[in-house]
This record gives sequence, structure tokens and C-alpha cells, in this order.
Amino acid sequence: MGNWIRRLYRWACHRLYNEFAWAYDGVSWLVSLGHWWGWRRAALDYLLGPRVLEVGFGTGDLLMEMARQGWDVCGLELSPAMQRITARKMHRHRVWVPRVRGLVQAMPFPDRTFNSIVSTFPAEFILQPPSWQEFSRVLVPSGRVIVTGVGLRTNSRFLQQLLCTVFGNLEQGQDAWHEKVAATAGLKVTEIEDREQPIRVPVIIAEKLA
Repeated sequence: MGNWIRRLYRWACHRLYNEFAWAYDGVSWLVSLGHWWGWRRAALDYLLGPRVLEVGFGTGDLLMEMARQGWDVCGLELSPAMQRITARKMHRHRVWVPRVRGLVQAMPFPDRTFNSIVSTFPAEFILQPPSWQEFSRVLVPSGRVIVTGVGLRTNSRFLQQLLCTVFGNLEQGQDAWHEKVAATAGLKVTEIEDREQPIRVPVIIAEKLA
């Protein structure tokens, strides 16, 4: 049963990044019970600048917020549908941010370009070693990757069971991340978690050691 639900979840996520991209913001708000923006925005507290890359920027809200705050920001997103939605939003709000369509595993940026890389509620690329090798390549020394939305945690047994049914064993996923992904790219990982919240979305900070 759990495998079937996880396959359905992945299928729905793929649809939301493509033909149903117009529904992404509404669905995200609904499934997070209104917490989506706060969970994503938590990443901004840990930015280093001035140059910031958002990977998988989705419908562009965080990208525009970073630009409004004065960061020298650029976006990378593979989905044409998300690129179109973001372009319309930027035109409507009169905010312009340079954006590139491309793969995370082969980013079209020179070495040591960015001080920070941000990715919130990313797709499965975030668990793939080639993605982290690219993160490390385009980061300056002592730069950092900031990720939110990989692994949700709760003290509620009911919610914990529900999350595990959809996402699998969350703690196992975090261990695999630390040991097999970020560390192999020369990045040191720290987790920050607000334990007062009923559903916690850890902020993962991976710093480039050299």
C-alpha cells in the first residue's frame, strides 16, 4: 500500500511541474495547511551573499522575494511550465530576475560563481550525487547550500505514520543524505529544526569546506 501511495505522490508532483503547473501554488498552500510560504522562506535566514542561485524555483515567489531583499540572485529551473508562470508573475509584479532552463546535474555556470544555493521542496535531484558535485563546483570556498522540505518531522504518531506512508522512512533518508551525498562533494552538513512546531521542516545547511 505504501509503495502505491508513494508512486501516486511522485506522479502527482510530476504533473504539478508540467501540465498542472497553474495549480501548484494553490495545491501547495492546501496540503501544507497554509504553512508553505513560511516553510520555504525559512531558508532566507541563512543566506550568504552577494550572489545567490535558486535551484528549482518553481513558480518564482522566493526568487522574487530574494530580489526584493537586494540579493544578486539567479534562478535555474528545468520545467518550461514553471518558467512561463514565473515570467508572468515577474511581469505583473515588475520584478526581474535572470533565469536559466537547465539540468541541476550540468549547470551552465562557471566554477565558484555563487555564495549560496537555495532549494526548497526540491525534486529527487536533491538526493543524487551528481547534483551535489555541481553545487560544490559553482560555490565559492566557504559557500553554502540551503535546503528545506526534504524530510518532514512530527511528534504526532498519526502524522508520523502518514508522512512515512507517503515519503518512506524519513530518518533513513536524512542519514543517506549526510553520509552518501553532501559529504562526498566536500560539504559539511548541519540541520536546524524548530522543535516547537507540530510539523517540522528542517533547514539543511551544507557548507563547502574548501
